[in-house]
Amino acid sequence: MPRAEVGSQKWLANKMKAKGLQKLKWYCQMCEKQCRDENGFKCHRLSEGHQRMMQVFCQNAGRFMDGFSKAFEHEFMKLMRTRYCKTKILANSVYQEVISDKEHVHMNATVWVTLSEFVLYLGRSGKCKVEDSPRGWMIEYIDQDQIRRDQDAEARRKREISLEQRHQKLIQKMIEDARKRGGFQEPEYTPLMKESDEKLRFETNLTKPVEAAPDKKSNVFMELCKKAKSTAATPTSERQTPSKEPPPKRKTAIETLMTLNGAKRQAVDKDVPKATTPAPDAVDAGASDKWLMTGIQVRVILQSHPLYKHKCRVVKIMGGGSRALIQDIEGSGNYQVDSNHVETVIPPVGSKVMVLRGAHRGRAGSLTKTRPDDLLASVRLDSRFYFPPVHLVSDGAVLDSVHYDDISRTD
Repeated sequence: MPRAEVGSQKWLANKMKAKGLQKLKWYCQMCEKQCRDENGFKCHRLSEGHQRMMQVFCQNAGRFMDGFSKAFEHEFMKLMRTRYCKTKILANSVYQEVISDKEHVHMNATVWVTLSEFVLYLGRSGKCKVEDSPRGWMIEYIDQDQIRRDQDAEARRKREISLEQRHQKLIQKMIEDARKRGGFQEPEYTPLMKESDEKLRFETNLTKPVEAAPDKKSNVFMELCKKAKSTAATPTSERQTPSKEPPPKRKTAIETLMTLNGAKRQAVDKDVPKATTPAPDAVDAGASDKWLMTGIQVRVILQSHPLYKHKCRVVKIMGGGSRALIQDIEGSGNYQVDSNHVETVIPPVGSKVMVLRGAHRGRAGSLTKTRPDDLLASVRLDSRFYFPPVHLVSDGAVLDSVHYDDISRTD
């Protein structure tokens, strides 16, 4: 029977019948032809065109089936990636949407016989999360791009950490080389050296730095012309060399207040009479930093020292009184320390202490009272002393307001 002419009523009727999805079992994937009934599909299978295509298929069947399988998987995963990216859905629902297109690749032409086999394949390959439910197979898309981005970020972080570790090792190696050559000096912790009447001054500059204006396009010839006109108009007497000295800096509000307070204090000091100068011996004894004595207990405050925060006993004075040989109370070993790296030990009330500074340096006594908030204590002296006192005090006299740094526990 001849084919209907294009545009005729028969051709239009055939198009209307072919509209929509036909039965899948009457579709030929090799010829990409959809038949409307079983008789038409039989006639198609007996046609010469179909026979030629089947001969081509038989020559390399695996290549054709792999191609159809990849095309079907691509369409299925494209739909999962675009419409069902972060949702869990029935696999059959996605399959029905895939086959709604008349020109889709049929599953009969792929290596998967059923939809269950295809779903299990997606789960094994790690492309989807598969879960068996009473309603059927539930699948959820796995975003491989996000996983790849996370892996790249983790690899980048590890590279940065390795670079930083290599940098730290290089710095440590340079420090070791400098220590071997003798050019490396360990940091020493020293107290703040400040006199009682010394003032701490803080400078605060409230003026904002002038930001450089962005360069603007200018005409060089116009600038030269203006400069020549200004030079010609200015008299010779007025053409003086500009001063190289910077303009006086404007004082801030805090500096102005500090200047006024200093002037007021100077005026008050002029009106108040000067105090009587104390005895030179007492001043020298109180201002001396050589406070270490044999037999007292001290606590190490240097963090890098092996006996950090341990109580030790002074065994020997060295370096003119600035250094000492100390021994742990438990007798673990002897160490040399600087006077700046140890502090005095304040025992409980009633314990024996030694006066370390002042006119009564070397006198022993017992601790009678402590004031931790003010770091002061009271000591009752006895007849025991190592050095002749400057001012003889009878036994049993009490020294009030003695600083914690001026006394220490003794055996």
